[in-house]
Amino acid sequence: MKKNCLKRLIALILGAALITAATTGCSGAYAPALQESPAGTLQESPAGAPQESTDEAGLQLADGETEPMEALPEPASYVSEDGWTMRYDPELVTVNEGDGFTDFVYTGESAGTNMVTVSCLEGKQPEEALYELTESWGDEEDIQRSEGFFPGTTDKWSFWRILRTGEEGSGLTRAAIAAEYNGGVLMYDITAHISGDDAIDMRVSDTLSEMINSVTFKNFGPQTMYDYVPGVYTYIDERGEDETPVVRFLTLNGDHTGTLSLEEDIPVLWGSAELIAQDGSSRLEYTVEGDNLYLDRDGEWTEYTKQEDMKLSGDASDFVLLSEAVPDAILEIRYYSTYNFVGRRINGYEEPLAFLTKEAADALKEVSDDLIEKGYRLKIYDAYRPQKAVTDFMNWALDPDDTKMKDYFYPELEKDVLFPQGYIAEHSGHSRGSTVDLTLFDMKTEKEVDMGGTFDYFGELSHPDYTEITKEQYENRMILREAMTSHGFKPLAEEWWHFTLEDEPYPDTYFTFPINSDCLAVPDR
Repeated sequence: MKKNCLKRLIALILGAALITAATTGCSGAYAPALQESPAGTLQESPAGAPQESTDEAGLQLADGETEPMEALPEPASYVSEDGWTMRYDPELVTVNEGDGFTDFVYTGESAGTNMVTVSCLEGKQPEEALYELTESWGDEEDIQRSEGFFPGTTDKWSFWRILRTGEEGSGLTRAAIAAEYNGGVLMYDITAHISGDDAIDMRVSDTLSEMINSVTFKNFGPQTMYDYVPGVYTYIDERGEDETPVVRFLTLNGDHTGTLSLEEDIPVLWGSAELIAQDGSSRLEYTVEGDNLYLDRDGEWTEYTKQEDMKLSGDASDFVLLSEAVPDAILEIRYYSTYNFVGRRINGYEEPLAFLTKEAADALKEVSDDLIEKGYRLKIYDAYRPQKAVTDFMNWALDPDDTKMKDYFYPELEKDVLFPQGYIAEHSGHSRGSTVDLTLFDMKTEKEVDMGGTFDYFGELSHPDYTEITKEQYENRMILREAMTSHGFKPLAEEWWHFTLEDEPYPDTYFTFPINSDCLAVPDR
């Protein structure tokens, strides 16, 4: 039981941030907003600030009577001129300011000194600052090294050192946390003495950890020391099922999250030298050299190639449901069905829905309104396409034996030319969220308009200006083209059905979220 307080202290201080115990819940502790006050000053929390609450009736006694409970002290806030604010209990903590640092010293009953020192250091790197601090701690072999999110943040990376001394359940614990911060280093130096008395140690650990987890920042600017790492990396896995080559993706985001695509997609965190599965099940060493990333898989280094100018995002907040934004449109989501050039449902299409960015959907609504007056409705084949679906197309293209839909969609071509000739590509404008594949539906005949060729046909027949079709079929293509271009969409020279919003809001971002109701919080239909 005595050792639990030491473990509790470390766990509470480190929170969910340590990469060695990475989980999907890596967010920092709740830190309430604080009112502005002069830099380097103390203030009481504003009225109405969140506090630990107790029942007004007090403590319920065995005989049914109540005993009034002592009110909890009002926390105070220290606002630093370096842009950070820490909350603390003024009845248990004293604040001492020094040259470039601030000490928060625990004054309650304890076995020794317990404190948090916060420093802002200019002209240094985090590892350099940690080395200078910890070189007096003793043998480096006794110091645990780790990395993780900086306390109170979900996207700022930091480096950690922990030293435990003394017997099990008692002794000195030192911890240091350093992060790149607005051109310098922000560092916490934590000292805790564990007595072995659970009641005393619990209060010490709670007080120190609550202070650290309460820190908020006025402006925690972007970190740049690992700017060269984020990106999308690929390699061709020759060891796929049935020895068919498979494209594998590794996506590393700027907030130190990512996805490793092997037999399944694995959410990861990435540090300076390792990828860690967010469920803590595995860790892989990596290094980056130029445009190549090398990943140690089972003792074998796998070379990934970085895809140029490709940013990925899983944020669906700027997307809308097309059936709501353009209610007159008819949906026939081909990649949710089996009637497409692959012959099965495509990865990422989990429901027969269509998403577009709000800007693209608004423009498409104007197209729809104009065409309704001419007797046409829009019929949508595809809109936003998850990057996972694009990868699925690439993997299909690498399998020479899967040609069951050849007669319908590419009878004039051999499958091995689809990728070299650009019919299948590593990226798709659809994944940027402002591209739509569509045709016209005649309201009078209640049939699709004859465009002289089917959607997703690979060949010159699909070129909008193809002349070896009837005059009526060509004019139908031009009706669609004129309606779309009149409202800000640009056509594709190879596909009569394909249009992209010219002023698309995310020209360099490819989105990854799947197509399902949960992504947009779609209500039950």
